[in-house]
Amino acid sequence: MTELLTSIILMALQLATVCLLFAMLFLHATERWWLRAATLALGAGAIVLPILSVSAMLGHPDPWPSGGRYEVYGWDVNESDEAIYVFVAAEGDPVPRQFKLPFDLKVALRLQKARENRGGYHRIDIKIDPGKNRDRPEYEFIFVKAFEEE
Repeated sequence: MTELLTSIILMALQLATVCLLFAMLFLHATERWWLRAATLALGAGAIVLPILSVSAMLGHPDPWPSGGRYEVYGWDVNESDEAIYVFVAAEGDPVPRQFKLPFDLKVALRLQKARENRGGYHRIDIKIDPGKNRDRPEYEFIFVKAFEEE
C-alpha cells in the first residue's frame, strides 16, 4: 500500500513540475529564446518519464525478459494465449518479476508434472537468453530434485 501511495505522490509532483515548466514558457520575456527552448525540452522530458515508469507499476508481464538465471516461484501455462507466464526472482534481487515466455508443449508438460509432484523438487530455476529474435527469447527450465533417485 505504501508503494502505491508513494507512486501517486511522485506522479502528482511530476505533474506539478510539468505544469510549472509549461507555465514558464508563457511568463518569461520573449528576448530570452534559449530559456524557452530549455523549458520546452525539460517539459517534454518530464512528460516522457511517467510513460516509461508506468510499465513497471502496472504489473503486466515483461514479454522481453533480460537474460540470466532466475529462481521460479510460480508459473501459469496459457495455451490459448500461447504463452507461459513465470514469476521469478534473480539471485540477490528481492524484487520478483513476471515474464511472458513463448509456449512450448514439452516444457508445459514438464511443468504440469512438476506441479503434480510438488515435494519432488528442491527448487526450479530458469535460464533465459534474449536470443536473436526479441519476441521469442530462448529459455531452459532447470529442475533440482529434492531426493536423488537410487
